[in-house]
Amino acid sequence: TQITGTAVATQAQMEAETANVVVAANLLKNSPGVAKGWCQIGGAGGLNSPSYNITSITDTDVGNRTIVWNTDFSGTIYVCVGAVNEDSAASNVCSYDTFAVGSVRHLTRQNGTLTDLASGSVAFGDQ
Repeated sequence: TQITGTAVATQAQMEAETANVVVAANLLKNSPGVAKGWCQIGGAGGLNSPSYNITSITDTDVGNRTIVWNTDFSGTIYVCVGAVNEDSAASNVCSYDTFAVGSVRHLTRQNGTLTDLASGSVAFGDQ
């Protein structure tokens, strides 16, 4: 691909980080170091807007939500990072398990007990 005589990276070059060429905006998402999805989940379990590459949030149970990706990951090896709203009187944490290509389970706990908490999540990996 050419943009006024300048070579533009292909998807394969972006994924491998092998070319020293210009990156087109629509291919930036293919870089390994770029977030593939992010969202903020309200305390009641709803998906706050805006979000990126998230189809929906399924509120499965207390402190247990499933994030459904709009574009699936290419496998089940990817990483999610999250945070919950601060509460100085409690120990709030979030964690992830059940990594599937199209979704991941997002858990929030307060003092070790599954609890519905407002939280944020971001994912990195190959899609």
